[in-house]
This record gives sequence, C-alpha cells and structure tokens, in this order.
Amino acid sequence: MESFWALVRRGYNGTFHRIEPKHLHRYINEFAGRLNMKTLSTIDKMCTIAQNLVGKRLTYRQLVVPSVLCGMP
Repeated sequence: MESFWALVRRGYNGTFHRIEPKHLHRYINEFAGRLNMKTLSTIDKMCTIAQNLVGKRLTYRQLVVPSVLCGMP
C-alpha cells in the first residue's frame, strides 16, 4: 500500500503538479491500473488498454461542466 501512494506522489510531483479534488478518483484509477499492469509486457499493456477503451467516451464538456456530470442538460 505504501508503494502505491509513493507512486501517486511521484506522479503528482513529476507529471501532474496539480490535481483537482473532483478528478482525484480518475488519477487514482490511472495509477491503480498502472500498478496492476506492471508485470505485463508493453504489447500486452497496449492491447489491454485498447480493449478497455471500447465503448467509453469522456467529452470535455462532461469533464468540466458540473451540471452535465449530475445528469442535467
């Protein structure tokens, strides 16, 4: 568990620099996915990511407009 949070801290300090609280769950899911796939080869990682993207779409509007996230037009 400590290594997971160390990975998150390194990502925060090295790549992201600022994480909005409303998007924290997305960052945590990304790091959890990275940790879970660390034993796979690069090709296997790419295939797994591509397979998991099928049928998922996140638009910019859904990401930034709070009313859209709540199901309101």
